[in-house]
Amino acid sequence: MTNLTDKIAGSESPQSFVIDAPTPVIAPSPPRWRRFAIGGSCLALALGAALAGFSSIYYRLTHLTVRSAIVNGRVVRVQAPVDGVLQDFYGRSGVPVQAGQVLATLEPLLQANDDSQQLAELQKAVDVTTLDLELAEQMLALLTEQEGELQRQNARLQVTTVAIAGDDLRRYQALLDEAMTREASAQAEYERYQMLFQEGAVSAQQRDQFSAEWQSAQALVEAARAELSTARTTLSATQNRVPVQSTVDDVQERQQTLQQRIQSQVTRVEQLRVELAANEAERDRFQSLYGDEAVVQVIAPFTGVIYTTGHEAGEQVSRPATLLTVLDCRDLWVETLVGLDQANRIDADMPVRVTLAGGSRTLTGEVAVVEAMSMGALTEARTDALLPSVPPNLVGEPIARVRVNIPPMEHQSQAHQLCGLGQSAELTFGMQGW
Repeated sequence: MTNLTDKIAGSESPQSFVIDAPTPVIAPSPPRWRRFAIGGSCLALALGAALAGFSSIYYRLTHLTVRSAIVNGRVVRVQAPVDGVLQDFYGRSGVPVQAGQVLATLEPLLQANDDSQQLAELQKAVDVTTLDLELAEQMLALLTEQEGELQRQNARLQVTTVAIAGDDLRRYQALLDEAMTREASAQAEYERYQMLFQEGAVSAQQRDQFSAEWQSAQALVEAARAELSTARTTLSATQNRVPVQSTVDDVQERQQTLQQRIQSQVTRVEQLRVELAANEAERDRFQSLYGDEAVVQVIAPFTGVIYTTGHEAGEQVSRPATLLTVLDCRDLWVETLVGLDQANRIDADMPVRVTLAGGSRTLTGEVAVVEAMSMGALTEARTDALLPSVPPNLVGEPIARVRVNIPPMEHQSQAHQLCGLGQSAELTFGMQGW
C-alpha cells in the first residue's frame, strides 16, 4: 500500500496537484444619477401619500356627508268633486297618466228635494244679483246724464257770465266817457268864469261854484276809470273759466260731488258683475253635475304617475274624499335630517353631491330649503312628505330639515319604479367657516 502510494507519488509531477484559489468578483457600483432617481422617486411617493392624506382630512373638515337621505316628490291628491258612486275607476299604482286623462267616473247621488232646493237657491242668488246690477246700471246712467246736464248748464252759465261781463265793460266805458265829457265841460266853464272874475264881471262866489263843479267832475272820472278796470278784470277771468261769482262756484262744487258719486257707482256695478258671473258659474256647475243623466269625470291634474289608490269601481264616496294621488315625476328632490348646528354651517351656495342607493349614479343638486324642525312639526310634515327617520345620534337634539333639488333622472320615465320616489341617497354638502 505504501509502495503503491509512493509509486503514484513518484510517477506524477507535484505541480499537477496544485489547485488555484478562485478570484472574487466585485460588482460595479451603479451610476450616481440612478441613485438620485431612485431616491427622488421614493421622496415623491412619500409626498404624494402625505398630500393624499392631507387632502382627505381637509375634505372631511370642509364637507358634510349624510347617508340617511330619501328621494321625495310632489304628490297631489285627486278628490271626489261630488257625493256619488264610482262607475269606473282606472287608477292603478305605477301607471303613467297624461294631463286631462280620465281617471274615474262618478254617478252623483241624487237627492231630489235637496238638489231642487239648492238649485232654487242658486237661481235666486242669480236673479237677485241681476236685479241689483240692473238698478246699479240705471243709477249710473242717471248720474252720468246729470253730469252731462250740469256740464251743459255750466257751459251756458259760462257764456252768459262772459256776455254779462262784456256788457258791464261796455257800460262802464260809456260811463267813463260821459264823466270825461262832463269833466271837460266843467273845466271849460270854470276857466271862462275865471277870466270873467279877473275882469270883474262876476263875483268870486260864482267862480268858486264852477271850480267845485269841475272838481266833482274829475272825481267822477276817476271813479268811472276804477269801475272800468274792474270790469276788464272780470271779463278776463270769465273768459279763462276762473270762477268769480258764487253761482259758478256752486256749479263746480256740484260737479265734483257728482263725479265722486259716479265713481262709486262704477265700482258698485263692477262688483255686481263679478258677483253675477260667479253665481251663474256655480248654478251652471250644479246643473251640469246633478242634471239628468249627469256623469262626473275625474281627470288627471298633470302628466305624471299614479302613486296611491284607495277605491274600486262600485264604491260610494263622499266629497271631498281622496280617490287617488298623482306623482309629478318632473318635480323631485331629496330630503334629509341633520343636526341644527350642522345645518347652520351648510353653504347653500355650493353644489351638493347626490349619490343614489348602491352608488348607481351621482347627481349634482342644489340646496333649496334649510328649516329648523321640532318633533311636533316633523310628525306633521310626515303626512305630506317622505322623510327619513331621525338618526340615533340626533334623538332629543335640535334638528333641521334640508331639501335638495335634483335634476331629472333617466329612470323618471320608468313609471313602475314610481320615478325613484322613496329611494335612499347620500348627500355631501359644502360647509362654511373653514
